[in-house]
Amino acid sequence: MSSTPFGLTIGYLAYPERATLTDPKPAFSWCFDDGIQSAYQIQVLTENGQVLWDSKRVAAAHSIGVRYDGPWLPSNQKFTWQVRLWREGSSRASAWSKPQAFATGRMGMTPFPSPKNDAWENRNPLQLTEIAPERIVKRGDGSYFVDFGRAWFGTLQLSGPAAARVVVHFGEKLASKNSIDRKPPGSVCYRSCETLLSSRERVLVPTPKAPFAPGVRRGAVQVPPGYDDVLPFRAIEVEGWPGEFKSEHARIKALHSAFDDKAAAFSCSDKTLTDVWKLCQHSLKATSFLGVSIDGERERTAYEADAYLAQLGHCLMERDWALYRWTLELLLTYSTWPTEWAHHLILMAEADWELTGDTAFVSRIWDRLDRKLLRQKARPDGLLVAGAIVDWPPAERDGFGGGAIATDNRQMAGPMVNSVANAFYWHALMGMARLAKAVGKSGDYEQEAERVRKAYLAAFLDPTRGVFRDGEGSDHASLHANLFPLAFGLVPDANRSTVVALLKSKGMACSVYAAQYLLEALFAEGEAETAVKLMLAPGERSWRHMLEMGATMTAEAWDAKFKPNLTFSHAWGSAPANLIPRGLFGLEALEPGYGKIALAPQTGGLEWAKLTVPTIRGPLKLAFDTRRGGFVFEVELPGNVTAEVTLPGDKAPRKIGPGKHKL
Repeated sequence: MSSTPFGLTIGYLAYPERATLTDPKPAFSWCFDDGIQSAYQIQVLTENGQVLWDSKRVAAAHSIGVRYDGPWLPSNQKFTWQVRLWREGSSRASAWSKPQAFATGRMGMTPFPSPKNDAWENRNPLQLTEIAPERIVKRGDGSYFVDFGRAWFGTLQLSGPAAARVVVHFGEKLASKNSIDRKPPGSVCYRSCETLLSSRERVLVPTPKAPFAPGVRRGAVQVPPGYDDVLPFRAIEVEGWPGEFKSEHARIKALHSAFDDKAAAFSCSDKTLTDVWKLCQHSLKATSFLGVSIDGERERTAYEADAYLAQLGHCLMERDWALYRWTLELLLTYSTWPTEWAHHLILMAEADWELTGDTAFVSRIWDRLDRKLLRQKARPDGLLVAGAIVDWPPAERDGFGGGAIATDNRQMAGPMVNSVANAFYWHALMGMARLAKAVGKSGDYEQEAERVRKAYLAAFLDPTRGVFRDGEGSDHASLHANLFPLAFGLVPDANRSTVVALLKSKGMACSVYAAQYLLEALFAEGEAETAVKLMLAPGERSWRHMLEMGATMTAEAWDAKFKPNLTFSHAWGSAPANLIPRGLFGLEALEPGYGKIALAPQTGGLEWAKLTVPTIRGPLKLAFDTRRGGFVFEVELPGNVTAEVTLPGDKAPRKIGPGKHKL
């Protein structure tokens, strides 16, 4: 008998029972353990159990994005849906899935994202999680140190053994094992306040104001109505506590988007790399506290590059595609200033399509997305005339362009015809070409991309050195001028070895942001060991250093010396969350919706590694081991998923289907 369906989503929401839908024809998706589906049957039931729509038996393999085709769904009603399936080679139906509840909102309406953050239809909900102390220490002066283990965006609730007025110090970073850092670097959180305890009930400690004003810039995202303001903190110190401080006296009320901690998992022979993955997982969960991907505590603003890097990791740890759709739509209106940031919105749309297989979302935003190409900035040969952010902060640009300042925005770098802005332009054109085919849109994207590619190589490739110059009028070959074209596939085969050699010679001469693309390029070129070493390198420029600094969420920069106002709550620093599955295990969607994938594992110098990745079709479970000599790769694929697996030394990929495999 076919396996019972599980992991049901509707409207691409993993938690529809706590959300509301407005799409009159929402999409149903489900998972199952093994085999290939040959048919399915969906039933939608009203709150009182009456069948509103029965698809009957449909002979089709589709298990994602199946559209509702029944009577008009009325607004503000509750429903359930269930599905059963037939598997190839079996005439018997599976058991019905566990019913999935969902509710409708204002049907036919499309809520518009805004910084007020007051529309919550078609989004997974926020939730409050109680976090108990991990460690309580009474210090010599009678004060208490209370450590919750890692930082959360939340509020503090206290209940005392007696009524008393106490002073509470909040800290995101520790100064020592039993004290918080009251003078942390940059915008890392330290705040204090007085509060009155009650012996009868928990009281909410007022959230003390930041020494800076978080979320004041245009487009800053607000805490949703109905929630108290939050701050990021890991530990507290309490002065004036009456009696003994016990665990039940304190709780963090952590605010975050719905998140299944067990959906993804990673462990390996290097404990530090395992800890880095866990750091990234917690960062993506904790920084989702507004239901929008933001840049961190200081600005609480959505930025295009930040959101894309977070999307790549978050959606391989939890099936929350809706958070990034909402962020993308917000950024289409509340855009930021860097040239390449506009192109990141196209990358976000393409990533959503690859993750979900859905084209309806891209179709709806198509015209606004097309404008993000910035074609109006192109000169006759196709190259953009525009400054580039290159990297941030500016000191991380590896001397790009000899320090030239862009004439269109003084926060960006010149030359005005440069290799970084145009690498992104070509990459975005190629993305639009793929999306256009998927959604049935016309356009000359592919032809324009080819024109830009030829002009790019003519303008920036130094044929003598075999590397790329920063821009026209510059002979400098920075790390950035080479890492982006290599990551995007712009480097001719004849020049790849010299570009890789340049990257390896410079190491991590870039910021936390550009490290995503540097490591992506190295993994793609088979340099997994170099990439892993850079992640874990001793010194100030690695994720090892983030852990050594005491950050429990990924930092905005490698160290405060590189960015004096850094935060310890910046999701754009979570690149290992996607680089481990995509780079170390070579995971790639060969079809949108992960029906067909590629796997090309590299050891990266590790003896063994295990990974679980959630997808819209179910979890992928992967593991490699070299401890018994040779390379053993174990793969478990969910139903309706096939893979092309290329092991080290293979000349051609091996094709496998759903189920467990040992290669």
